[in-house]
Amino acid sequence: MVIPTRHRHESLVRLLESLAQQPYPLTEIIIVDSSDVLPDEATYKALIPHVPLSLVHSRPSVCIQRNKGVSIAKGDYIFLCDDDIQVTEAYIPDIAKYFLEHPDAGSVAGLFLEKNKDGKWIAERPKKTFKSLLWCYIFQTSVWGNLHNIETNSWIKRHIKKYYDSRKNTYSLAGWPVNTNFEPPVFTTSIYSLGASITKKEWLINAPYEEVLDPYGIGDNYGVSLQFPQQPGIHILTYASIYHHKTPVNRLPFYVSYYRRVLALHYFMKTNSRFSIGNRLWLLWSLVGNTLMFLLKGNFPYLKATLKIIALILLGRNPYLKAKRNNEEVFVPEL
Repeated sequence: MVIPTRHRHESLVRLLESLAQQPYPLTEIIIVDSSDVLPDEATYKALIPHVPLSLVHSRPSVCIQRNKGVSIAKGDYIFLCDDDIQVTEAYIPDIAKYFLEHPDAGSVAGLFLEKNKDGKWIAERPKKTFKSLLWCYIFQTSVWGNLHNIETNSWIKRHIKKYYDSRKNTYSLAGWPVNTNFEPPVFTTSIYSLGASITKKEWLINAPYEEVLDPYGIGDNYGVSLQFPQQPGIHILTYASIYHHKTPVNRLPFYVSYYRRVLALHYFMKTNSRFSIGNRLWLLWSLVGNTLMFLLKGNFPYLKATLKIIALILLGRNPYLKAKRNNEEVFVPEL
């Protein structure tokens, strides 16, 4: 098990306490900590004394931390886990059983639950109206949720739903993640959070996290997932779930995360052969849609970020691509 962390002692304690309730015998826990001052390793060992635990220091970079933890882990399967996760009791046993029954699976996770504005834990953010789905279709932006609420009482509605059925759980023409099938008990997808996944070590060694990304690793799971040898390569068990508390400590403002996430998306679309120039043109078109949306909503920080992204792409100046050419690591694109 590999846990990257930085300045999140309380969140890490909550995670370890939840792991201590696991009936499945973990073989090791590797905490890769980039905090300015490392905590006492004995504090964490006392929380889960029956599992070998090691505390490793790293420079601040989620991607470097994950790669470092994976490289020194002894097992053939790696439980990659963010430090602000709370693991339910049956989570690891359910995934372990699934691997035994499906040895060809390479990466397995449960539903990644986060709180919505109403305080409910959700795994999907479905489009509530056909109008919102139509916008996503026109500009090929992300859709993350079943389309059960969309009526099919016209040709255009049936056509769009059929289109998303054909895309399956992959990505739009513009590269944005598309997951519209969350049907139980198990669904597969090309893009999903790996922040609470169990994956074959071989897969993670052959598809390492991109260390040119910013210290927060914004967009990192997207790049790794694209390199998995099976597509769609991630199996999601709908009967298993974890809670992602999204700890505010050491977290970027949302519009800054958005800025770096889109730059990372463009970076991966430029460096992965599955995407063509046509897909990158669709990405630009999708950003035109985002520009209109943020302008209509008066969301000027996001509007500024989008306009700068468009300019950088058109001028061929994505800072991640430039940093990669210069063999730089942990580049921080300033907005």
